[in-house]
Amino acid sequence: MSRKLLFTSYLIMTAALGVRPVSAQMDFWGQIDLAAVRGYEAPYWNRQIRGDDTFNEVRLRLFAQHWMTDRIGVFAELLFDLKAAARVNGAYVVVNELLGEEWLGARVGLAPTSIGTYGMRSSYFNQSGLVAIPMQRGWRTTMDNGGRATPEDFMRRKADNVRKMPVLYDACWNIMWELLGSVGKLSYAIGATSGSLSNPMGPLSEPGLQWIGRLGYTPALGVTVGVSGAHGPYIGDYKGPAADILGPAIENPDEYDQRYLGVDLEVSRDRYELFGEAYTNSYELENVQERVAVRGAYLEGRRWISPSVFLAARGEVMDFGGITVPGTSGLQDWDDDVRRVEAAVGYRLTRESILRLGWQHTDFVQGNDETQNVLIAHISAVF
Repeated sequence: MSRKLLFTSYLIMTAALGVRPVSAQMDFWGQIDLAAVRGYEAPYWNRQIRGDDTFNEVRLRLFAQHWMTDRIGVFAELLFDLKAAARVNGAYVVVNELLGEEWLGARVGLAPTSIGTYGMRSSYFNQSGLVAIPMQRGWRTTMDNGGRATPEDFMRRKADNVRKMPVLYDACWNIMWELLGSVGKLSYAIGATSGSLSNPMGPLSEPGLQWIGRLGYTPALGVTVGVSGAHGPYIGDYKGPAADILGPAIENPDEYDQRYLGVDLEVSRDRYELFGEAYTNSYELENVQERVAVRGAYLEGRRWISPSVFLAARGEVMDFGGITVPGTSGLQDWDDDVRRVEAAVGYRLTRESILRLGWQHTDFVQGNDETQNVLIAHISAVF
Protein backbone atom coordinates (compact mmCIF):
# COMPACT_ATOMS: atom_id res chain seq x y z
CA MET A 1 0.00 0.00 0.00
CA SER A 2 1.42 3.38 -1.02
CA ARG A 3 1.66 6.55 1.03
CA LYS A 4 -0.96 8.08 -1.25
CA LEU A 5 -3.44 5.31 -0.43
CA LEU A 6 -2.68 5.52 3.29
CA PHE A 7 -3.16 9.28 3.20
CA THR A 8 -6.46 8.87 1.33
CA SER A 9 -7.65 6.41 3.98
CA TYR A 10 -6.62 8.90 6.64
CA LEU A 11 -8.68 11.68 5.01
CA ILE A 12 -11.73 9.42 4.86
CA MET A 13 -11.40 8.61 8.58
CA THR A 14 -11.02 12.24 9.58
CA ALA A 15 -14.04 13.19 7.51
CA ALA A 16 -16.09 10.43 9.10
CA LEU A 17 -15.11 11.63 12.57
CA GLY A 18 -15.83 15.25 11.75
CA VAL A 19 -12.37 16.24 13.03
CA ARG A 20 -10.16 18.82 11.42
CA PRO A 21 -6.54 17.59 11.35
CA VAL A 22 -3.96 19.66 13.14
CA SER A 23 -1.34 18.51 10.62
CA ALA A 24 -1.11 16.51 7.40
CA GLN A 25 2.12 14.89 8.60
CA MET A 26 2.04 11.13 9.13
CA ASP A 27 4.73 9.03 10.77
CA PHE A 28 5.96 5.94 8.94
CA TRP A 29 8.30 3.20 10.12
CA GLY A 30 8.90 -0.48 9.51
CA GLN A 31 10.19 -3.67 11.06
CA ILE A 32 11.99 -6.48 9.26
CA ASP A 33 12.47 -9.95 10.73
CA LEU A 34 14.87 -12.52 9.27
CA ALA A 35 15.11 -16.10 10.55
CA ALA A 36 17.21 -19.19 9.85
CA VAL A 37 16.01 -22.48 11.33
CA ARG A 38 17.35 -26.05 11.61
CA GLY A 39 15.31 -29.10 12.62
CA TYR A 40 11.96 -27.58 11.70
CA GLU A 41 9.96 -30.49 10.26
CA ALA A 42 6.40 -29.75 11.36
CA PRO A 43 5.44 -26.20 10.37
CA TYR A 44 1.91 -26.47 11.78
CA TRP A 45 3.42 -26.49 15.27
CA ASN A 46 4.26 -22.81 14.99
CA ARG A 47 1.93 -21.85 12.19
CA GLN A 48 -1.39 -20.05 12.34
CA ILE A 49 -4.51 -20.19 10.20
CA ARG A 50 -3.55 -18.00 7.27
CA GLY A 51 -0.07 -19.47 6.83
CA ASP A 52 1.81 -16.87 8.84
CA ASP A 53 4.65 -18.68 10.55
CA THR A 54 6.61 -17.86 13.69
CA PHE A 55 9.80 -18.81 11.87
CA ASN A 56 9.19 -17.02 8.58
CA GLU A 57 12.50 -16.53 6.82
CA VAL A 58 11.53 -13.01 5.79
CA ARG A 59 8.81 -10.85 7.31
CA LEU A 60 8.28 -7.15 6.73
CA ARG A 61 5.82 -4.94 8.57
CA LEU A 62 5.09 -1.33 7.72
CA PHE A 63 3.42 1.03 10.19
CA ALA A 64 1.76 4.41 9.88
CA GLN A 65 0.29 6.65 12.55
CA HIS A 66 -1.08 10.15 12.80
CA TRP A 67 -2.55 12.09 15.72
CA MET A 68 -5.25 14.23 14.17
CA THR A 69 -5.67 16.07 17.48
CA ASP A 70 -4.08 15.58 20.88
CA ARG A 71 -6.85 13.03 21.59
CA ILE A 72 -7.55 11.21 18.32
CA GLY A 73 -5.05 9.02 16.51
CA VAL A 74 -5.13 6.75 13.44
CA PHE A 75 -2.91 3.66 13.18
CA ALA A 76 -2.28 1.16 10.37
CA GLU A 77 -0.07 -1.89 9.86
CA LEU A 78 0.74 -3.82 6.67
CA LEU A 79 2.42 -7.23 6.70
CA PHE A 80 4.44 -8.97 3.98
CA ASP A 81 6.05 -12.40 4.28
CA LEU A 82 7.06 -15.37 2.14
CA LYS A 83 4.26 -17.71 3.26
CA ALA A 84 1.15 -15.54 3.12
CA ALA A 85 -0.20 -12.83 0.85
CA ALA A 86 0.42 -9.20 1.76
CA ARG A 87 -2.39 -7.93 3.93
CA VAL A 88 -3.62 -5.21 6.23
CA ASN A 89 -2.76 -6.53 9.69
CA GLY A 90 -4.14 -3.62 11.66
CA ALA A 91 -6.07 -0.39 11.04
CA TYR A 92 -7.80 1.39 13.87
CA VAL A 93 -8.69 4.70 15.46
CA VAL A 94 -7.91 5.56 19.09
CA VAL A 95 -9.83 8.26 20.96
CA ASN A 96 -8.58 9.45 24.37
CA GLU A 97 -10.65 11.37 26.90
CA LEU A 98 -13.92 10.33 25.32
CA LEU A 99 -16.77 12.67 26.34
CA GLY A 100 -14.16 14.75 28.11
CA GLU A 101 -13.44 12.07 30.73
CA GLU A 102 -9.76 11.26 31.38
CA TRP A 103 -10.56 7.64 32.38
CA LEU A 104 -12.56 6.87 29.24
CA GLY A 105 -11.05 6.03 25.85
CA ALA A 106 -12.08 4.06 22.77
CA ARG A 107 -10.51 1.97 20.02
CA VAL A 108 -12.29 0.95 16.82
CA GLY A 109 -11.07 -1.09 13.85
CA LEU A 110 -8.73 -4.00 13.09
CA ALA A 111 -6.96 -4.09 16.43
CA PRO A 112 -5.00 -6.53 18.63
CA THR A 113 -7.01 -8.37 21.24
CA SER A 114 -6.99 -7.19 24.85
CA ILE A 115 -6.57 -10.73 26.19
CA GLY A 116 -3.49 -10.94 28.39
CA THR A 117 -0.41 -8.81 27.74
CA TYR A 118 1.57 -10.74 25.14
CA GLY A 119 0.02 -9.20 22.03
CA MET A 120 0.91 -5.61 22.76
CA ARG A 121 4.33 -6.16 24.27
CA SER A 122 5.55 -8.42 21.48
CA SER A 123 3.74 -7.18 18.39
CA TYR A 124 4.21 -3.46 18.80
CA PHE A 125 7.07 -2.86 21.18
CA ASN A 126 9.59 -5.59 20.27
CA GLN A 127 9.74 -6.59 23.93
CA SER A 128 9.78 -10.39 23.75
CA GLY A 129 13.18 -11.97 24.25
CA LEU A 130 12.09 -15.09 22.34
CA VAL A 131 11.22 -15.77 18.71
CA ALA A 132 8.18 -18.06 18.91
CA ILE A 133 4.82 -16.94 20.23
CA PRO A 134 3.16 -18.85 23.12
CA MET A 135 1.28 -22.00 22.12
CA GLN A 136 -1.93 -20.37 23.34
CA ARG A 137 -1.68 -18.03 20.32
CA GLY A 138 -0.06 -20.21 17.69
CA TRP A 139 -0.64 -23.91 18.32
CA ARG A 140 -3.21 -25.27 15.89
CA THR A 141 -5.43 -27.79 17.64
CA THR A 142 -7.78 -30.41 16.18
CA MET A 143 -10.79 -28.09 16.73
CA ASP A 144 -12.51 -26.72 13.61
CA ASN A 145 -14.98 -23.88 13.13
CA GLY A 146 -17.90 -25.94 11.81
CA GLY A 147 -19.46 -27.09 15.09
CA ARG A 148 -20.40 -30.49 13.61
CA ALA A 149 -17.32 -32.55 14.44
CA THR A 150 -17.93 -35.90 16.13
CA PRO A 151 -15.75 -37.62 18.73
CA GLU A 152 -14.54 -39.93 15.96
CA ASP A 153 -13.48 -36.88 13.92
CA PHE A 154 -11.29 -35.68 16.79
CA MET A 155 -9.69 -39.10 17.20
CA ARG A 156 -8.95 -39.27 13.45
CA ARG A 157 -7.46 -35.79 13.35
CA LYS A 158 -5.32 -36.51 16.39
CA ALA A 159 -3.97 -39.70 14.83
CA ASP A 160 -3.31 -38.04 11.44
CA ASN A 161 -2.01 -34.69 12.79
CA VAL A 162 -4.79 -32.75 11.09
CA ARG A 163 -4.50 -29.23 12.53
CA LYS A 164 -7.26 -26.63 12.58
CA MET A 165 -7.80 -23.62 14.88
CA PRO A 166 -5.61 -22.22 17.66
CA VAL A 167 -7.05 -21.23 21.02
CA LEU A 168 -6.40 -17.58 20.32
CA TYR A 169 -5.58 -16.26 16.85
CA ASP A 170 -4.14 -12.80 17.38
CA ALA A 171 -3.28 -11.54 13.91
CA CYS A 172 -4.65 -8.06 14.67
CA TRP A 173 -7.33 -8.20 11.99
CA ASN A 174 -10.47 -8.81 14.02
CA ILE A 175 -13.00 -5.96 13.91
CA MET A 176 -13.18 -4.54 17.42
CA TRP A 177 -15.26 -1.85 19.15
CA GLU A 178 -13.69 -1.22 22.51
CA LEU A 179 -13.76 1.08 25.53
CA LEU A 180 -10.56 1.26 27.54
CA GLY A 181 -8.77 3.37 30.10
CA SER A 182 -7.46 3.49 33.66
CA VAL A 183 -8.53 4.76 37.05
CA GLY A 184 -5.74 4.96 39.61
CA LYS A 185 -4.13 1.52 39.85
CA LEU A 186 -6.86 -0.14 37.79
CA SER A 187 -6.94 -0.48 34.01
CA TYR A 188 -9.74 -1.89 31.93
CA ALA A 189 -10.79 -2.83 28.41
CA ILE A 190 -14.20 -4.07 27.32
CA GLY A 191 -15.40 -4.53 23.79
CA ALA A 192 -17.24 -6.48 21.14
CA THR A 193 -15.78 -8.19 18.08
CA SER A 194 -17.24 -9.71 14.95
CA GLY A 195 -15.50 -13.05 15.46
CA SER A 196 -14.29 -15.31 18.25
CA LEU A 197 -10.77 -15.72 19.64
CA SER A 198 -10.24 -18.92 17.66
CA ASN A 199 -12.13 -17.86 14.55
CA PRO A 200 -11.76 -14.12 13.87
CA MET A 201 -13.11 -14.55 10.33
CA GLY A 202 -16.56 -13.97 11.79
CA PRO A 203 -19.37 -16.28 12.92
CA LEU A 204 -22.46 -17.22 10.94
CA SER A 205 -24.88 -16.18 13.66
CA GLU A 206 -26.55 -12.79 13.85
CA PRO A 207 -25.54 -10.51 15.42
CA GLY A 208 -22.64 -12.88 16.03
CA LEU A 209 -20.83 -10.72 18.56
CA GLN A 210 -18.13 -11.87 20.94
CA TRP A 211 -17.76 -9.95 24.20
CA ILE A 212 -14.20 -9.56 25.36
CA GLY A 213 -12.54 -7.77 28.25
CA ARG A 214 -9.62 -7.43 30.62
CA LEU A 215 -9.20 -5.89 34.07
CA GLY A 216 -5.68 -5.07 35.28
CA TYR A 217 -4.33 -4.00 38.66
CA THR A 218 -0.92 -2.44 39.38
CA PRO A 219 -0.30 -2.70 43.13
CA ALA A 220 3.28 -1.40 42.87
CA LEU A 221 5.60 0.03 40.27
CA GLY A 222 6.65 -2.71 37.85
CA VAL A 223 3.98 -5.21 38.95
CA THR A 224 0.70 -5.81 37.10
CA VAL A 225 -1.84 -8.61 37.43
CA GLY A 226 -4.86 -9.06 35.23
CA VAL A 227 -7.86 -11.20 34.40
CA SER A 228 -9.29 -11.61 30.88
CA GLY A 229 -12.38 -13.19 29.46
CA ALA A 230 -14.23 -13.71 26.20
CA HIS A 231 -17.53 -15.28 25.20
CA GLY A 232 -19.30 -15.60 21.87
CA PRO A 233 -20.23 -17.82 18.91
CA TYR A 234 -17.31 -19.31 16.99
CA ILE A 235 -18.97 -21.21 14.12
CA GLY A 236 -18.16 -19.56 10.80
CA ASP A 237 -18.25 -20.05 7.06
CA TYR A 238 -14.48 -19.91 6.51
CA LYS A 239 -13.51 -22.51 3.90
CA GLY A 240 -9.74 -22.42 4.32
CA PRO A 241 -7.47 -24.87 6.17
CA ALA A 242 -9.34 -24.34 9.45
CA ALA A 243 -12.59 -25.76 8.07
CA ASP A 244 -13.92 -29.27 7.51
CA ILE A 245 -16.48 -30.41 4.93
CA LEU A 246 -18.90 -32.06 7.35
CA GLY A 247 -22.19 -31.65 5.56
CA PRO A 248 -24.72 -28.80 5.60
CA ALA A 249 -24.06 -25.74 7.69
CA ILE A 250 -25.36 -25.94 11.24
CA GLU A 251 -28.83 -24.40 11.62
CA ASN A 252 -28.40 -22.58 14.94
CA PRO A 253 -24.74 -21.51 15.19
CA ASP A 254 -25.43 -18.87 17.85
CA GLU A 255 -26.22 -21.63 20.36
CA TYR A 256 -22.66 -22.97 20.22
CA ASP A 257 -20.09 -20.78 21.91
CA GLN A 258 -16.43 -20.38 22.81
CA ARG A 259 -15.64 -19.42 26.40
CA TYR A 260 -12.25 -18.16 27.54
CA LEU A 261 -10.99 -17.13 30.97
CA GLY A 262 -7.38 -16.21 31.72
CA VAL A 263 -5.12 -14.55 34.27
CA ASP A 264 -1.82 -12.79 33.60
CA LEU A 265 1.18 -11.45 35.50
CA GLU A 266 3.92 -8.99 34.59
CA VAL A 267 6.84 -8.10 36.88
CA SER A 268 9.81 -5.87 36.10
CA ARG A 269 12.61 -5.32 38.63
CA ASP A 270 16.03 -3.91 37.79
CA ARG A 271 17.44 -6.29 35.15
CA TYR A 272 14.73 -8.93 35.56
CA GLU A 273 11.45 -9.30 33.67
CA LEU A 274 8.80 -11.95 34.29
CA PHE A 275 5.62 -12.63 32.32
CA GLY A 276 3.01 -15.32 32.73
CA GLU A 277 -0.47 -16.35 31.64
CA ALA A 278 -2.80 -19.21 32.55
CA TYR A 279 -6.13 -19.93 30.89
CA THR A 280 -9.03 -22.27 30.39
CA ASN A 281 -10.91 -22.37 27.09
CA SER A 282 -13.84 -24.47 25.86
CA TYR A 283 -16.26 -24.95 22.96
CA GLU A 284 -19.75 -26.36 22.65
CA LEU A 285 -20.41 -28.73 19.74
CA GLU A 286 -23.54 -30.34 18.34
CA ASN A 287 -22.26 -33.94 18.33
CA VAL A 288 -20.05 -34.05 21.44
CA GLN A 289 -21.57 -34.67 24.84
CA GLU A 290 -19.05 -32.63 26.85
CA ARG A 291 -17.75 -29.12 26.35
CA VAL A 292 -14.49 -29.54 24.45
CA ALA A 293 -11.93 -27.92 26.75
CA VAL A 294 -8.23 -27.05 26.85
CA ARG A 295 -6.15 -25.56 29.64
CA GLY A 296 -2.70 -24.10 29.47
CA ALA A 297 -0.12 -21.77 30.93
CA TYR A 298 3.28 -20.26 30.24
CA LEU A 299 5.93 -18.51 32.29
CA GLU A 300 8.52 -16.37 30.53
CA GLY A 301 11.51 -14.54 31.96
CA ARG A 302 14.37 -12.37 30.79
CA ARG A 303 17.59 -11.34 32.54
CA TRP A 304 19.68 -8.47 31.20
CA ILE A 305 23.35 -9.33 31.62
CA SER A 306 24.35 -5.89 30.36
CA PRO A 307 22.53 -3.04 28.59
CA SER A 308 23.00 -4.99 25.32
CA VAL A 309 22.98 -8.70 26.26
CA PHE A 310 20.11 -10.74 27.71
CA LEU A 311 19.06 -14.31 28.43
CA ALA A 312 15.42 -15.37 27.98
CA ALA A 313 13.39 -18.53 28.50
CA ARG A 314 9.79 -19.70 28.42
CA GLY A 315 8.17 -22.89 29.69
CA GLU A 316 4.61 -23.78 28.76
CA VAL A 317 2.02 -26.53 28.93
CA MET A 318 -1.19 -27.26 27.05
CA ASP A 319 -3.55 -29.98 28.32
CA PHE A 320 -6.65 -31.12 26.46
CA GLY A 321 -9.84 -32.32 28.15
CA GLY A 322 -11.61 -35.61 27.70
CA ILE A 323 -14.63 -36.44 25.56
CA THR A 324 -16.81 -39.52 25.28
CA VAL A 325 -15.92 -41.63 22.24
CA PRO A 326 -18.32 -44.47 21.32
CA GLY A 327 -16.67 -47.88 21.54
CA THR A 328 -14.02 -46.80 24.08
CA SER A 329 -13.92 -46.86 27.86
CA GLY A 330 -13.51 -43.66 29.82
CA LEU A 331 -12.91 -40.19 28.42
CA GLN A 332 -10.44 -39.69 25.57
CA ASP A 333 -8.38 -36.51 25.15
CA TRP A 334 -9.48 -34.69 21.99
CA ASP A 335 -5.86 -33.70 21.25
CA ASP A 336 -2.42 -34.65 22.54
CA ASP A 337 -1.11 -32.83 25.60
CA VAL A 338 2.07 -30.94 24.83
CA ARG A 339 4.99 -29.34 26.68
CA ARG A 340 7.42 -26.78 25.32
CA VAL A 341 10.58 -25.02 26.45
CA GLU A 342 12.29 -22.23 24.53
CA ALA A 343 15.49 -20.39 25.45
CA ALA A 344 17.52 -17.68 23.76
CA VAL A 345 20.46 -15.37 24.15
CA GLY A 346 19.99 -11.93 22.66
CA TYR A 347 22.16 -9.00 21.72
CA ARG A 348 20.82 -5.52 21.15
CA LEU A 349 22.68 -4.21 18.10
CA THR A 350 21.00 -0.83 18.38
CA ARG A 351 18.10 0.48 20.43
CA GLU A 352 15.60 -1.03 17.95
CA SER A 353 17.62 -3.92 16.47
CA ILE A 354 17.98 -7.29 18.23
CA LEU A 355 19.84 -10.49 17.32
CA ARG A 356 18.60 -13.72 18.96
CA LEU A 357 20.04 -17.23 18.99
CA GLY A 358 17.54 -19.71 20.35
CA TRP A 359 16.51 -23.31 20.95
CA GLN A 360 12.97 -24.69 21.10
CA HIS A 361 12.09 -28.11 22.53
CA THR A 362 8.58 -29.54 21.99
CA ASP A 363 7.47 -32.76 23.67
CA PHE A 364 4.16 -34.64 23.43
CA VAL A 365 2.78 -36.37 26.51
CA GLN A 366 0.66 -38.76 24.41
CA GLY A 367 0.49 -39.78 20.78
CA ASN A 368 3.06 -40.79 18.19
CA ASP A 369 4.57 -37.38 17.49
CA GLU A 370 8.30 -37.27 18.02
CA THR A 371 10.00 -34.76 20.26
CA GLN A 372 11.23 -31.82 18.20
CA ASN A 373 14.28 -29.65 18.76
CA VAL A 374 14.69 -26.49 16.71
CA LEU A 375 17.67 -24.15 16.50
CA ILE A 376 16.89 -20.56 15.57
CA ALA A 377 18.88 -17.53 14.47
CA HIS A 378 16.74 -14.41 14.27
CA ILE A 379 17.33 -10.72 13.71
CA SER A 380 14.71 -8.00 14.10
CA ALA A 381 15.31 -4.42 13.09
CA VAL A 382 13.13 -1.30 13.15
CA PHE A 383 13.76 1.33 10.50
